[in-house]
Amino acid sequence: MPKPMFTARSPSLWSTFLPAIFAACLLMLWACVQITPAASAGEVYFNGQIITMNATQAIVESMFVDRGRIVDTGTTADMRRYLSMDHRGVDLQGRTVIPGIIDAHGHFPASGLSEVAVNLNSPPMGTVTTVSDALQLLRQKASTHPAGQWIYAYGYDDSLIQDKRLLTLAELNSISTRHPIFVQHTSGHQGMTNTRGLLTMGYNDLTPDPSGGHFGHDTTGQLNGLLLETASDPVKRAALDGPLLDRLKIIGFANHDYLAHGVTTAQSGATPQVLVKVLSWLSKLQLIPLRLVVYPMEDNGRGWVEGRYDYAQDSHEKFHIGAVKLFVDGSIQAYSGLLKAPYFEPQTPEDPNHRGHERVDLKTLKAQVLFFHKAGKQLAIHANGDQAIENVIAAVAYAQQVYYRSDPRHILIHAQMLSPAQMERMHHLGLTPSFFNSHVYYWGDRHRDRFLGPTRAARLNPLNDAAQSGHRFTLHTDTPVVPMDPMMMIWSATERLTRSGKVLGAHQRIDRLRALQAITRDAAWQAFLEQELGSLEKGKRADFVVLSGSLLTAKDVRNIKVLKTFIDGKAVYTHPSF
Repeated sequence: MPKPMFTARSPSLWSTFLPAIFAACLLMLWACVQITPAASAGEVYFNGQIITMNATQAIVESMFVDRGRIVDTGTTADMRRYLSMDHRGVDLQGRTVIPGIIDAHGHFPASGLSEVAVNLNSPPMGTVTTVSDALQLLRQKASTHPAGQWIYAYGYDDSLIQDKRLLTLAELNSISTRHPIFVQHTSGHQGMTNTRGLLTMGYNDLTPDPSGGHFGHDTTGQLNGLLLETASDPVKRAALDGPLLDRLKIIGFANHDYLAHGVTTAQSGATPQVLVKVLSWLSKLQLIPLRLVVYPMEDNGRGWVEGRYDYAQDSHEKFHIGAVKLFVDGSIQAYSGLLKAPYFEPQTPEDPNHRGHERVDLKTLKAQVLFFHKAGKQLAIHANGDQAIENVIAAVAYAQQVYYRSDPRHILIHAQMLSPAQMERMHHLGLTPSFFNSHVYYWGDRHRDRFLGPTRAARLNPLNDAAQSGHRFTLHTDTPVVPMDPMMMIWSATERLTRSGKVLGAHQRIDRLRALQAITRDAAWQAFLEQELGSLEKGKRADFVVLSGSLLTAKDVRNIKVLKTFIDGKAVYTHPSF
């Protein structure tokens, strides 16, 4: 999972220039974001298939929206009484309407990285199928990039390219000795840099490993450019600390990307303090039209609890400070997800018993969880492997034993190898899962054949088990790890097909309405926003999406397009064809 974007190398420098940055944002982002005029006093949307996602999942024909709120829903005949000179009618012509999609876990605005960085993803997200392809794209960037500035690349996946390996220090050095280079693995949990990058960061062969991370070395003990887990974080932050204009391009692209996919509430996970400030101001200035839920990092969360950070001044109607983000393990596709049993196919023959990477030991995790739990904060805890999940459950159980809370609503982020027994224990702890279910498509073949083996892979992202056990759960894309595409999330949850077209764990399929619930109603609940968002019913905010086809009857939901996206009853995106 990607770590924080936009963390400045020097917080004091950011503090000095924040006013100028905000002024520049006003001018430059004005051209990037379309500010739509206020909606009329009231609108009656009729003759549609409106999937309300209320408690009974009612489907109605008509909906009356007034001053940003849903006033009433029902039949077209019922809603006609609201029509007047001030309330205009909008004929949906049988189209489907759903609540605005809520991003349960991602890294807004990181989908905009494509505007400034090198995309090294393999198909279908990119074009890289060999090491040579990746090097060629990096070489093209270096030929036009200012000398001395970082070259940042993302999405590289050694498990999907023909060569089945990471880039080497020598290969990155061949790209450039004038540019520091950072190539982020698609998992977000490791990266590679060149010699110029190592020198820029002040790393040498004797630099000690950071807690929860590791510097790679060759057989002679020299740094080989590989950066695992927390060792990659400072390099990533430095590489992303680029020109202001680049940051504005990223945000402008992300705005459009999310709205064009029907997302009305975005999430910025593992957010550094400076980015909290920037996003809050841009939101206040209406240069980010989406609602935002921000997850502070653990150190920022401590500052919040201890009174060093006052998030109250950042929060407002469309900007919500959510859970504090903690990390327990890495990523299964990077061999750093923490498993109970060894990986199916070892990463190296020398280590057949490799079970992943523990970013934080259980004793430390218990102390972290208890600290925030007692302070009344919600936690979002990253755990992919079954042993990492076990550690999270143990830590939350310990916190609840010491200081009981009836509804902490802590979130188990990713939860990919969650077992039925673990689900049962979570019920009694106020711990709720959020599944990265698109993994089944993007990496399902590799999980089955390489990382987990057929038996464990078939239970990857056990959505049906969670539904049958009574859990309220969410789905997410962890964007930019995979694209922000809610229809793809629904398709993957209901079909469980891999890239090769094979079914992976048919018994874990859920139906489309349950999948929609996970990215609307339950996503609002998980973020403590259920009183305002998540369903189309009386009194709630009028965040909704008009679709090109029926979510209930379309043969392939991936072909459904978003025609129009509304926030507070105002159109913030319209498809060019509509």
